[in-house]
Amino acid sequence: MKEATCIGCGCTDTDACITNEGTCSWIRLSRFVGKGVCSNCEDFAEKWDDNFFLSKWTEQNKGEANV
Repeated sequence: MKEATCIGCGCTDTDACITNEGTCSWIRLSRFVGKGVCSNCEDFAEKWDDNFFLSKWTEQNKGEANV
């Protein structure tokens, strides 16, 4: 399983954000891309939902994989 990194803060599966409520969790996630949005970075969820990140990843990695 590919480790995921948050597009907002850079936390990962093995290095989560720690807040007053505890550790963060994924609210958006693509294991294929290895990226997501954690619960501490909710402001990035709309960009994710609008395919902002996936379209940028696809532009930068053309020919490597079909998203």
